[in-house]
Amino acid sequence: MDVLTIVRIITILVRVAGAFWLIRLYHQVGRKSALVLALGLLAYSLHTLSDLLEITLMNEISIAMTSTLFMLMASVITIEEEGEFPSFFTFALFSLTPLILITYTIVVGEIFDSKMLTILGVVYGISGFFIFFSGVIIWRLKEIFGRKMLVLSGSLALIGLHQMDYPFLRPIPWFAPIGFTIATVLTLTLLYGIFVVFRSEVYFRRHPPTTSELKEGSFLVSSDYFNRTMMPKLKEFPVLAFVRNIQGSDAWYKYFVTRAVSNYEKDISPTDLPRMLEFSKRYLQASKGGVIVIDCPEYLALYNGFEALLKFLATLRDMVIVHNGTLIVITERGVWEDRQWILLTKILREKSL
Repeated sequence: MDVLTIVRIITILVRVAGAFWLIRLYHQVGRKSALVLALGLLAYSLHTLSDLLEITLMNEISIAMTSTLFMLMASVITIEEEGEFPSFFTFALFSLTPLILITYTIVVGEIFDSKMLTILGVVYGISGFFIFFSGVIIWRLKEIFGRKMLVLSGSLALIGLHQMDYPFLRPIPWFAPIGFTIATVLTLTLLYGIFVVFRSEVYFRRHPPTTSELKEGSFLVSSDYFNRTMMPKLKEFPVLAFVRNIQGSDAWYKYFVTRAVSNYEKDISPTDLPRMLEFSKRYLQASKGGVIVIDCPEYLALYNGFEALLKFLATLRDMVIVHNGTLIVITERGVWEDRQWILLTKILREKSL
C-alpha cells in the first residue's frame, strides 16, 4: 500500500469519526447545525473514498453534496441559531459569484483540452468556492464564539481554496501525495475547530439539553451519595460542572477550579465567581431542566470567604429555580463549622448526607 493510499484512508477515518461525534452532540443539545455538519463530513468522506476507488461520478456528486451541506450548516448556525445576518462584505462577495465562477471556468477550459477534465474542473471550482464561502459566512460569529471561530472559519475557507486548485495540481504525479497531505492537515484543523466551537458553553446556551432524570431544586450531597445515586443518571447528560475532586463524564461541560489557570477554555479561578455565574446563566437560559454541579464549595470559601460563597450559592439557587433546573453542591459535613452548616442548609436542601 503506497503513501498516497494510506493518507487518503486516514483522511476518511478522521472525517467519519468527526461526523459521529457531531451526531452524538446533536442528540445532546438538539442544534441542527451539528447534524448538518455531520452529514457534510460524511459526504466529504465519500468524496475521498470515491477518489480512492476512481469512481468519477460519485466523486463529483459527493463534493457537490459536501459544499451544499457546509453552506447549509453555515446558514443554519449563523442566521437561524445565532440570529446574525451576513455583513455587507459577505453579500458583496456573494454577488461576485457568477463572475468568479465564469472566470474560473474559462481558465480551466483554456488549460484542458479534455472535456471530462473541464467538467471536473467546473465541479471542483463551484464546490470549492461555496465551501470557501461557508467559512466566510461563519466568520461573522467571531464576536459570539471568540478566537476559536478563527480555526473553524479559516479551515473551511482553506479547504475550499484547496478544492479549487484540484483540477490544476491533481494531474501532476509528484504533487498528488502533497495535495492529499494538505487535505488531511486541513481536515484535522477543521475537526479541531469543530470541537472547540461546538463543545463550548456558548454553543449550547440557546438550545437545551434533554431533561435530566433528577428532581428540580438545589441539593447539598456527599460525594458518596452523589456517586452512588446521582452520577448514574447524569453520565450521558450535558451537565455544567465546576469540578476539583470528581472526574465527571465526557458528556459534561467541565471547568476545573484552580488558582493556576493554564487553559482559559477549561480552567477557572476559584475567585472568578462572576464568570461561574455567567456560564451558569447562559447554560440555564438554554432551556428549563439543566443541571449544575459544584464539587468544591469549601475551596471557593477558602479564597472568597464564607459570606461570599453563601451569596454565590443563593444567586445560583435562584437562577436554577427560575429555569426549573437542578443545582448539586457536593461536600462533606465535617469540613464546616456548625454555624456554617446551618446557613448552607438554609440555602440548599440537605440530601442523605
